[in-house]
Amino acid sequence: MADSGDGASGWPGFIGQLNKTFMLVRDLFGYALPGGLFLAIGLISGSYNLQQLKTLLLPYTLPAWAAFVAVIAVCYATGALMAATVYMPIGLAKYVIWMYDRHARHVAEPREGSVRDWLVHNPTEVTARTLELRLQHQDLLDTLDRRETLNVMAGSMAAALLTGWYVFCYAHWSLSRLLFWGGIVTLIQFLTGLSHLRRVLKAASLAHVAAPKSDQNFAKLLADLIAAATAALNKSAH
Repeated sequence: MADSGDGASGWPGFIGQLNKTFMLVRDLFGYALPGGLFLAIGLISGSYNLQQLKTLLLPYTLPAWAAFVAVIAVCYATGALMAATVYMPIGLAKYVIWMYDRHARHVAEPREGSVRDWLVHNPTEVTARTLELRLQHQDLLDTLDRRETLNVMAGSMAAALLTGWYVFCYAHWSLSRLLFWGGIVTLIQFLTGLSHLRRVLKAASLAHVAAPKSDQNFAKLLADLIAAATAALNKSAH
């Protein structure tokens, strides 16, 4: 009879996959909700109406599920733009500090309270130690993940409310101006994001991670299945 340790080796893997799925769904609605709010402000303010959208899509006949997916995709893209808007000042500041640190001077251990210390220990930065903790002690970072999600949602919702008020209710921007400034924000997010990806890649290369262990529970299950199949074949042969 297998002891409890055999079953425990496969259980964390299942929990890990479940947690990843939950994170994906949470991320989807974390961006889609602020994006939907921004679009709802435009609809309520009268900047556009459902009849205009129906006329726009009149040449196309979409099933209900395809229309639902399209709405979620549009809300997600708009929410990503809201998040990029609210994080743009932080992204620009991090990019300036990173470029200055690379080309002007480099300090191995930043002084506490310095601008480089603000960059290195920024909550949005990924360090080698953080990656090691995430792989070895995921439970320690669950609270951080929840707080980060709440912070992203709060920032994106604030951007949706303020930007929606200014664009639709106060300035009454045209579609061309909205597309232009949305493209500018997205371009800034892309350019500053490249340096962030470079720092993430460096952190991943510096992280000390042990080689993954084989799942003994899966190996035992596979051996039991092979033994059962062999026994069944031998029985049928006799």
